[in-house]
Amino acid sequence: MNIPGYTITSVLGEGGMATVYLAEQLSLNREVALKIMSPRLVATDSDFCARFLNEGRIIAKLRHRHIVTIYDIGCAEDTYFMAMEYCPGGTLKERIADGRARARPLQIVRQMAEALGYAHDHGFIHRDVKPGNILFRDDDTLALSDFGIAKTVDAKTRVTQEGWVIGTPEYMSPEQAGGKELTQSADLYSLGIVMYEMLVGHKPFQGPDALAIAMQHMTAPIPRLPAEYLSLQHVLDGLLAKTPAERFASADDLIREIDAVDRARAPLPDTDATRFLGPVPQPAAGSGHERLFAPTGRRRLLPILAGVLLLTAAAGWAVFDRLSAPSDAVQNAQHSAPPDTLDGIDGRATNDLPPRVAQRVARLLETAEMHVAVNRLCAPVGSNAREAYELVIELDPNNRQALNALQRLDAQCAAE
Repeated sequence: MNIPGYTITSVLGEGGMATVYLAEQLSLNREVALKIMSPRLVATDSDFCARFLNEGRIIAKLRHRHIVTIYDIGCAEDTYFMAMEYCPGGTLKERIADGRARARPLQIVRQMAEALGYAHDHGFIHRDVKPGNILFRDDDTLALSDFGIAKTVDAKTRVTQEGWVIGTPEYMSPEQAGGKELTQSADLYSLGIVMYEMLVGHKPFQGPDALAIAMQHMTAPIPRLPAEYLSLQHVLDGLLAKTPAERFASADDLIREIDAVDRARAPLPDTDATRFLGPVPQPAAGSGHERLFAPTGRRRLLPILAGVLLLTAAAGWAVFDRLSAPSDAVQNAQHSAPPDTLDGIDGRATNDLPPRVAQRVARLLETAEMHVAVNRLCAPVGSNAREAYELVIELDPNNRQALNALQRLDAQCAAE
């Protein structure tokens, strides 16, 4: 294969649309990644040729430290090619496979959020965010590549041809899998899938074919992270919500939340003003919290529970009354405890938490109250009031409402 001005050295990777080679750009005596479009596609589908050239034009407009730099694009004797920055550190896909990605997941997500935010601000949606398109430079910084199926925000095209949805099934947002109009939020959902895969080592939604995977994106609950990553669950929840309205509003919103998590995990002086930023306590191994339910907002729970509430109102309110009136033992314990025992350290409130954590705590408290109303106090496992309140404490160890409720529930569950 002969591309004027380039000497091909080796193959870096192959895909359905193109093959990427390591090559030397002779005019500047530098290594480049030379992407050459599949001859079969050139011969059979002119749309792919147009998309290939479109990728080069898009990247050429996007000058950002976390987006690959494009050097050249053209066609030589019916061979479409694009020369771009060579990133010798390999792909995130490779680092997930060997476990190295677990060492810096938030840093990776943050850098990709910066790249996506820049692209979004310039009117582009990537539509194919996945580990294979996230590259490492020799200084270990990241660059997002493969904008071949990106589209402008106001573009109307949703599919390559009738019945085929653009993107990679394992990383598609629910709206993308359903062939609906996309917003920038679709890229954030895909980044959430990447985040989960980095932490856990496998994709959250898998199946025998693209349709089965698409159905999981649209209907399966948000996956739970292992216990050691519990403090990141609210970030994942904000990325993998089923509708764009429930996700982070923008890449900048995601970046602010990541920065808040980093501050919370960083060692700080043990003072009244900073102690609440400490790491969220993790449950003991085997505690089962990694299997707990995914709390859902009031808008989803109320329609589902309405019929149950009507049927069990009497029993539910009776139990709720019992929980609302502490036993003598609990009252004595409250009277004898130091004043700040149930108020949180130095009276700190939930509004001291990072915004996304505070929102998750509020949703968990709503869920717990609904469980109480239908007499699901301590069972079934994975869907009861006690476990919901315990999740609140894991996120907000000094939450007064949850601590008080758990005291009453402990006595109630022990009696049962």
